[in-house]
Amino acid sequence: MAISRSSITYLDGDGGTVPTGTASTNRLITFLFFWEGNDDTVATVTIGAKTCTFRLAAQHTGLTRCELWDIDEVTLDGISGNQTVAVTGLTDPADWAIAVMVFIDAPSPTLYDSGSGVADDVTAVSVTGIDSLADYLIIMGDMTSWDGVDPSTVTSPLGDLAETLSPGNPYSGDAATAYGIETTTNTSKTYTLTWSDTALRHAAIVAVYAVITRTLAAARVYDDSAVALAAQNVTAEEEVTTPFRTVAGVQMVGDPPAESMEWRYRVVGDPDDAIESVDT
Repeated sequence: MAISRSSITYLDGDGGTVPTGTASTNRLITFLFFWEGNDDTVATVTIGAKTCTFRLAAQHTGLTRCELWDIDEVTLDGISGNQTVAVTGLTDPADWAIAVMVFIDAPSPTLYDSGSGVADDVTAVSVTGIDSLADYLIIMGDMTSWDGVDPSTVTSPLGDLAETLSPGNPYSGDAATAYGIETTTNTSKTYTLTWSDTALRHAAIVAVYAVITRTLAAARVYDDSAVALAAQNVTAEEEVTTPFRTVAGVQMVGDPPAESMEWRYRVVGDPDDAIESVDT
């Protein structure tokens, strides 16, 4: 199934209660923190007493900051429903805004690539040099120190562009979030978020999450006779080591064949589909 966002909840830095969805649905929960300041950072984040992981931050020297934290299904360890988000390290927690997004059908998510960008006194901010593969999840956030502007457009396939409206709002500025599922492989792509008017001191981040999107069965060809192998989830971002081999973005099962051999594979659960083949 395709990745989808089941909820977005806005909090301030004091934390609060958010829905986490249903256990065993391959959840990924992300936390985008926004603040206008340069002397305050998040120390720890927990949800339902489960520890979240810091991923990256963007800091504008002129007093704006954006941070990304996350937690996946394995680390959630079976908790579900409404859970409490707790944050430590903040001097002025009520001035922070947090956008908590719950994604489902995102099995085995790993941070594939990420980047940050800052800009000043412009209508748009860009994050450059981002790599991704098709079906990967892209998240973008931007914090400005100019209150009263609205997010306008964002680079495709990002969508659901929304202003972050938390109890903190955040203090004396505006922030926005967006997400999307990439449809193609990209190398060094630029993601741009545009606002309705000029804004000061942008601090933006982009994160790419690699996820397993389908399961393949593979067959290896020897002298025109196919030998069926076990099913293996696609994890194209992993380092290629025996007994795996990545061909055309698909991780195959079995010992690496000779270069003259051919892999054949078919989507598990679709036995009527034609067998596709790729040369090694």
